This record gives sequence, structure tokens and C-alpha cells, in this order.
Amino acid sequence: MKNIFKNFGLMIGLLYLFAISACKEDISPIIEELQLDRAFSPLELTAKIRNKTTAELTWKVADSIDHYIVEISEDSLEFAAIIHTIDVAPDEVPFSIVLFGETQYSARVKSVSVKSGVDDSKWSAVAFKT
Repeated sequence: MKNIFKNFGLMIGLLYLFAISACKEDISPIIEELQLDRAFSPLELTAKIRNKTTAELTWKVADSIDHYIVEISEDSLEFAAIIHTIDVAPDEVPFSIVLFGETQYSARVKSVSVKSGVDDSKWSAVAFKT
């Protein structure tokens, strides 16, 4: 009876070894750089009011961005009346602008990539009141 269990165990073990060694490794190569057709939108866009009329816009700066386009409008996320359009370099963030007091404003920011053939990002927007 012991020989039967030993032989059966040996057969299962050999079969297992052949099954494992017969598997072929089909692992995809490591992706080191993403090929994107659009720049990433600015993340964590916030507006803080400084000195009652100065708005400070901050966002997370991304790699491979040439500059950001900031648009300021005198409405709440409608962007029908754009009053300022500014190009902001990544090293100029946080960005401050002096506006009129007691007014509702909206700001939106999009990224422009350094790489050619990559479209601008979608807009990130925030509303605030001075």
C-alpha cells in the first residue's frame, strides 16, 4: 500500500514538473513612456483671495508642459465674458492677479505641452468671489 502512494505521489510530482516547465513566458515589455495625444489637465486648481482684490490661483504643475493658458471671466463658470487671457510658465505658479472687489469671477486653466503633435489639455475651472 505504501508503494502505491509513493508511486502515485511520484507520478503527480513528475506531471506537475512537466506542466510547469512546458509553460512559456509571455510577459509584455515594460512601458517606460506613455504616448498620449493630449496633455493632462491641471489638477487641484484652487483660488484664494488675498488683500480683498487679489486672487491667487494654484494648481499642480505637471512635467513636459511648456506653459498654461489662464482665462478669467466675470461670471460663474459660463465664460461668456472673458476679461483676461494670460500665458503662465510652470515656474510662475502660484499665479496672482488683481481684480475688482465684490465681483463673482471664474477662472479656467489648460496645459500646453512641450511635445509637438500633442493637443492642449481640457479646461480645469474654479469659481470665486473677491
